Amino acid sequence: MIKYILKRIGFSLLTIILASSLLFILLQFMPGKPWDTQKTDPATQARLEDEYDLDEPLALQYIKYMGGVFGFVIEIDDSAVQSVDYQVIPTFGDKWRGDKQPVLDTVRVQYPISVSIGVRGLILGLIVGLFFGVISALKRNTFWDHALTMIAVVGVSVPSFVFATILQYYIGFKLQQQPFIQNIPILGDIPIAYDIASPSMSRVLPAFALSLFVIASLTRFMRTELVDVLGSDYILLARAKGLNKTKVIIKHAIRNALIPVITVIGPLSLAILAGSVVIEKIFAIPGMGGELVSAIQNQDNPLILGLAFFYTFLYVTIILIVDVSYGVIDPRVRVSGGDA
Repeated sequence: MIKYILKRIGFSLLTIILASSLLFILLQFMPGKPWDTQKTDPATQARLEDEYDLDEPLALQYIKYMGGVFGFVIEIDDSAVQSVDYQVIPTFGDKWRGDKQPVLDTVRVQYPISVSIGVRGLILGLIVGLFFGVISALKRNTFWDHALTMIAVVGVSVPSFVFATILQYYIGFKLQQQPFIQNIPILGDIPIAYDIASPSMSRVLPAFALSLFVIASLTRFMRTELVDVLGSDYILLARAKGLNKTKVIIKHAIRNALIPVITVIGPLSLAILAGSVVIEKIFAIPGMGGELVSAIQNQDNPLILGLAFFYTFLYVTIILIVDVSYGVIDPRVRVSGGDA
């Protein structure tokens, strides 16, 4: 088991390195610099490029960036590394636009907001999706099965930002709900919007919009798995022996159908992360998603790299947890993974 976990961790680190490197390379192909649109004179442009080390060789810029990913503060000047410090946590320098504060400070403020919304959306999607999937499988070929299947198809087909726009218009505007942004200062100076314990509808809508794709996907997946399990020989044998139907369904059928569901939590988490970028912009949530969109529009490379890294780290961490959990639940995966 230890060998399996170490192997998963190794693959996760490699994924983070490759994704970070690819993003750095792609940003080099973006045309222009953020100050090009401000009609700055050549002397000012040269000063800015020197301030942000853009006049240094690309290889040194890459070393400085990758060092920051792993917590190394690398100073470069005159085409050479001048100093190296270590501060444990990742560092991505200062923002190019706006208040020009350290990227890490921006992430510290917005990271909890985005995570809290994503976690609520994922939990809501898991609970409702699994429930709908079970009902659809147990009521197969009935009105409820057809209705839930139709809802699932619509949920998978329509993007989450469309649902978000509809919810915002009809519930937020038509029903004149409270404003969508209600920051509650807790945990020090970090403004946490949309507190998970709050019953306010204005904090439910973003999570609900994010959860719709998860609900639809899990409904279809759980229905398929549970229908297969209910037709298995051991379930039929248990029913033939006269065991209580409810006990057979809960203790044996649903329990075994849930094992494959773990594998789709990773991709669904990615869908939540991707959807949160647009959802936060629609609901004007001061989270990482909206900030990432603004950073791309402003060509603020340090902020883009920092936010994209934390999105990558979140996703890879979720996949790692899912892989390890699946290895614990199903020994066959653990054995094959360790021998591969």
